[in-house]
Amino acid sequence: MRTDVGWWMPLAGPFRYMDLMGVEAYYRVMPDLLPDLSTDPGIPKLMRIVVEGGGRGIKNGRGFYSYSPDEAKRWEHRFRDFNYKMRRLSAEYSDLLGESPDEPRQQI
Repeated sequence: MRTDVGWWMPLAGPFRYMDLMGVEAYYRVMPDLLPDLSTDPGIPKLMRIVVEGGGRGIKNGRGFYSYSPDEAKRWEHRFRDFNYKMRRLSAEYSDLLGESPDEPRQQI
């Protein structure tokens, strides 16, 4: 699937997306990522509070949002389903880029 920053936005905003993907992963990459995106090299305060307070998103029901076990399972299932559907949809348009849906896109 093509790398696109916003493909997931119809389903979730940036904070929910971090919960779904694992907020601690974003916490770990922020020191290296932020110098390219911001003049502040530190990890954002809200992210520090969430992760250092034990938040792991849907993995443990605590992230930027709170999740009951049933809600976490539902988000996990719906997010997985959404990803598979988006991949199939993207494959339908691969011919516009001269790509085969089964072959990875070559980087220029």
